[in-house]
Amino acid sequence: MIDDSDVDSVFLVALFSNGWTAGIAIIIGLIMMFIVSENKDECSKKQCPVASQQSQLLNHQCLCVQEAK
Repeated sequence: MIDDSDVDSVFLVALFSNGWTAGIAIIIGLIMMFIVSENKDECSKKQCPVASQQSQLLNHQCLCVQEAK
């Protein structure tokens, strides 16, 4: 799954590019932002086995995590 770190990488490339390369990287980054939002929505609908856990998109995976105490 595509996550925020991938989008950050694309925008970093756009930052250090010139001309049409930067424009294409920005367009790709915007498309990826849409895909990431869809992935986050899909992941948030996942049910975790433990009631205190929440599903979260981390490291390209939808994982059940629990807040540290």
